[in-house]
Amino acid sequence: MPRPLSPAELLLWRLWLVYQDLSFVGHMQQLLRKTEARLKTISLSSPLQATDYAFNFLLRISKSLRPIASGLTMTGAGGTPVIVNTVGGNTISFKIIENRTQNVDVDLVVDGDKKIITEGGSIKVSAAHSASGSETPSATPVDGNTTWNAKRVSLPGTKADDFTLLPFEADSNLTWKGMVDGGAALADGDHTLCVTVRDTENSPNSSPGPVESAPGAADGRTDTCVIFRRSGRLFPLDRLG
Repeated sequence: MPRPLSPAELLLWRLWLVYQDLSFVGHMQQLLRKTEARLKTISLSSPLQATDYAFNFLLRISKSLRPIASGLTMTGAGGTPVIVNTVGGNTISFKIIENRTQNVDVDLVVDGDKKIITEGGSIKVSAAHSASGSETPSATPVDGNTTWNAKRVSLPGTKADDFTLLPFEADSNLTWKGMVDGGAALADGDHTLCVTVRDTENSPNSSPGPVESAPGAADGRTDTCVIFRRSGRLFPLDRLG
């Protein structure tokens, strides 16, 4: 009769099953955070070597995971797609979560090559998730004009005792009036706005990845890009900015 699997062996088997399906990257990151913290205190019936192996296995996987950018939306008038308001502005919102580095580099890009310029807003973590128990703003200022070309953003920390959270998180709400780097006005018609987040450990990790720069991303996160419309009839070009 085969012997029962030890807790360490069961843990490795479950992690391996999850890791096979890359569509569970977000779930995997949360599982890693929870498991890494518990491996130091869990009571194992197997030798210490199994504990060390499992711990290092988790660390190697953790280092290969990218930050997660999600929930990109653009609010304003015009139904679907939203019409960019060059007078009153639109609100661009998205969430970033990260399991390794507090600082990340963020790009907000129109049509693949035009970095946007926002005019104020906020980056913060909610009181429910904050390490301090109260709403915590990012140390990164976004007052005035901010060009989103590899913009370094400091993510606030989350509650260390909540294993459903990753260590760093931020909700961004930014005001945009259609300005892009270089000052040229966008042509009338539909355009695509995408957010990309990279870690700061000199690794190639980014979210979304090279094959995930448009809706229908390979990993199932389809909310890293959004379509909007520029209409000179509603908001003439001579009122831009």
